[in-house]
This record gives sequence, structure tokens and C-alpha cells, in this order.
Amino acid sequence: MTQPDHNSEKRWHRAITVILTYKVKLENLWLRRFCKNSPRKLKVQSVAAACVDASNKLGKVHIHRFSGRRCKPASLAKIMTVITALDYIEDIDEKITVEAEDILPGNGNNLKAGDNISWRDAFHNMLIASSNSSANTVIRNLGCYLPNTELTPQANTGIENSVYKGITAMNAKARSLGMTNTRFTNASGLDTFGMFTTAHDMLLMGVAALAYPDLTDAWSKTAHIMNIGGPSPRDVEITSTLKQLYEEEPIVCGGKTGTLPDGTQNILIYCKRGDIRTITALMQKGGNRHKEILKIISG
Repeated sequence: MTQPDHNSEKRWHRAITVILTYKVKLENLWLRRFCKNSPRKLKVQSVAAACVDASNKLGKVHIHRFSGRRCKPASLAKIMTVITALDYIEDIDEKITVEAEDILPGNGNNLKAGDNISWRDAFHNMLIASSNSSANTVIRNLGCYLPNTELTPQANTGIENSVYKGITAMNAKARSLGMTNTRFTNASGLDTFGMFTTAHDMLLMGVAALAYPDLTDAWSKTAHIMNIGGPSPRDVEITSTLKQLYEEEPIVCGGKTGTLPDGTQNILIYCKRGDIRTITALMQKGGNRHKEILKIISG
């Protein structure tokens, strides 16, 4: 019976140890190179993370962890919904009506069928309170504004066609921004088959969002009063899902969270430190996104 070659086995284990050691060293060196002013042993637990200098048009990546890995956008999709709507709606103080089909549970569940709200208040409700019902209302009404083209054909009339046209416009906008690994299937970000994105694409979206003052004005607030008309007129105060982060870290100028029942905890943050503007996206499963984002922006 052949005896095992213990010396060969030891050499093999030694080689594996050396490879793993240098792999860790290279990863740490890579993080130190791209994480500006970050701690020497910064560790990001997110499924995907990325941070860019928005002032330099994505030219300098500070953190880049699996940024091309497909993830669920969750409520970060609402940013694209608002961007797309702002491309077409000229008067955002115009009133739109909430239909029964628009109502969905979740955060910002403060609307009723028949309510009249302005586009502006709907955007605030989406970006501050993350209202799914407002997202549905916006995309359906947006579809009614869109012209009939090869991209958004008038297949039939009614709510389904309007929503389809709105979602198609969202995906067209994403492609125009270079978001080649993103597909939206609804306006709210609820988990549905076929919807995906990456941290890298969320950065592209975040940088694009800075060109829309009505959007950045909304997501920079910790609270807002919505004026609702219709059969049940009322004023409703909404508060930001990022209120604690704004209070703890003054360089945060805006952002959006995204949460799903499967543990998805996404967050996109816009920060400004002096003349440097950064967009950071974390696409996370479980853990604590609040602590994770602070590791990066406070580093």
C-alpha cells in the first residue's frame, strides 16, 4: 500500500496559505487605494457597494465591492420613477387623482381612492416616506401624458396600458443613462419577477438625479406637509426614512432607502463635503445598512 507523501501535502497547504494571505493583502491594498480617507481595515458587509465622486462624473471610484452583481432595486426604483416623470411633466403643481388600483400597503400608506394630490406632493411622498401608492399614481398618470410611439405603443386604453407606457419610459431612461444591467417592472420597487439592477447602475441613476432640483429638494427634507384634496381633504405630515442619518451625519444632503421582506436593505446617499460631492449605493441583505453607510461616508 502506497504511503501518503506528507512532505508534498505540507507544501500544498503552505502554498494555499501563501495564496490566501496575498489575496487578503491585495484586497486591503485595493480598498485603501479606492476608499478616500477610509480606515485601514474598512470592511463593508453589503452584497454590493459602490461610491463615486459625482463632481467628477463617475471618474473616481472610492469603494467598489461587487458593484456589478445583480440585486433587487427595492424602493430605489422610485428615484427613476421621479426622474422619468420630471422629463415629461411641465407643471408639477398640477393635481392628479389617486385610483383604487393605485393603493398598495407599505410605508407612506396615507392615500385613499379619490384623493387629489399634486405631482410635487406625490414625489415627496415617494422620496421621503417611500409611498408605493404614490409611485403607482405617478406612473399611471405619467403614462397618460406619454405620446404614442414605437417605444410606447397604444396597445389598448385604460390603466394597464398607461402603467405599461410609464414603465417602458423608465427603462428607456435607464438605458439612456448607461444603466445596461437594470430592468424595472414596476414604479414602486416591490419585488416582482424580472426586476433587477446593480450598485453600479444605481450610482449612474444617483448622479443623474442631481440634475433635477425638484427631486433633490424633496429627498433632502426630513419632513413635508402634503395637501390632499378630493372627497376627504386633509393635510398629512410625512417624515423621512433617513431622518436619523441626517441628524447624525451633517454631510448627508439627500438619499433614499429600499426595503423588502426578504431582508433587502438598500440605500443610496448623496453627500457633500466642501466641493466634493459623492453618491454612495449599498445593496444589502440583512445586517444594518445604517452602520454600513456610516463606515463609508464617515471614513
